[in-house]
Amino acid sequence: MAKSAIVHKVTTTEEIKLSGVVSENGLAMDLDGETKQLADFYKKFAGKHIDVSMKEKTEEEITDDESEDNE
Repeated sequence: MAKSAIVHKVTTTEEIKLSGVVSENGLAMDLDGETKQLADFYKKFAGKHIDVSMKEKTEEEITDDESEDNE
């Protein structure tokens, strides 16, 4: 039996993005000076399949002296 050539699909994505500093124990996050428990954000998705992606962002300010040394 041949596979159907037509696939009709509707996808709905709900996304929450957080940006802040994670606590030492990894259970909370500082969001603009307010500590939020990370579990509270996951409760909305209880029993659902989710994808989680994390990245670390570091910034270093470059002084004029450092940029002149690289030229």
